[in-house]
Parts: sequence; C-alpha cells; structure tokens
Amino acid sequence: MRLFVLIASALFSFSSYSQEYIDKNWKPILGADISILFNPNSIDNPYFNSQNHWVEPTKFVLAGIAAQYEYGITYKEWFRVGAHLGLQINIADKTVTTPIGGSISLAPLIGEDTRLYGKFIAGWNTAIGKGNKNGMYQHYQIGIESQESIRIFAFIADHGFSLKQHTPYTTMGLGIGGTVFD
Repeated sequence: MRLFVLIASALFSFSSYSQEYIDKNWKPILGADISILFNPNSIDNPYFNSQNHWVEPTKFVLAGIAAQYEYGITYKEWFRVGAHLGLQINIADKTVTTPIGGSISLAPLIGEDTRLYGKFIAGWNTAIGKGNKNGMYQHYQIGIESQESIRIFAFIADHGFSLKQHTPYTTMGLGIGGTVFD
C-alpha cells in the first residue's frame, strides 16, 4: 500500500510540474488489458501420472477473464510508471478480485517496430464476497508490443491470500492490451 501511495504522489507531482514546463520526453499514458485466466491451483479434472503413480490436478484449466486499467507517465515510450486498477473474475474458483497498485513497465526496442514488454505490479488485492480474503498483490507480465502500442503478453499473479487448504491463490494467463500516449 505504501508503494501505491508513493507512486500516486510521484504521478501527481509530475502532472503539476508538467503544467509549468513541458518536457517532450515525458508523456501521460492510458493503458488497458484484457486477459484469459488459467488456474494453476485447480484441483478439478485430475489426470494420472504414470511415472510417479499418483493423480495430479490439471494445471491449465480455463478459469475466467481479467481486465486492467492503468494511468501513468512514460519516458520516451520505454520506461513507464503508473497506477493500476483491475478486476479478475475466476469462474473455476468462484472468485472475483480487485487488485489496486502501482506499476513499473519496461518496453525497450528489439527491432525497428517491435518492443519487448515487461511489467511488474505491486499493491493490494481484495476478494469480493469471500470474507477477509485480501493481501499483498504481485503481478508479472512479459510479452511483445508493436509500433502501434498493441501488446500480447503472458502473466502470473500472486493474490496474497489462500483459498484452498492454505495454498497461495495464484492465477496465470494470456492477454492482449494497448497503450495510448498523449
């Protein structure tokens, strides 16, 4: 939570500073992502592992969808800092979570019109309707971004609480998103 307050304070100070002096290298950004969730903790649809002779849960059960929104600033479109708000609906675990936090992204050019995209989000997460299920949220993304600022990525997220038998609740998936630079 402290990280979110620190990043939000930095964003507000940059926006008030930018009204006095406009630096062409720093620009405000708006970003949005939509993702398909897979559930690495699912105990549904187990399969038999013949080498170890036990039943293992299916790791990649299609579990739900997620949407994320980000507002922040960027330096020459490759270093980005922002405030993040999301909604994850996991149908397999009957869970709806709302992560809020700060994000740091790197998107260096790896070709003439392609960027390698990486993002880290840290903040607070709450499960809606699950009682006292909340905790420190960590989210990692890696993917590629086109010149038009459209990206395809894979992600993994630790929600900071447990749902089933003291197992940390994590989600992973694939997504597509975009960024608008002002």
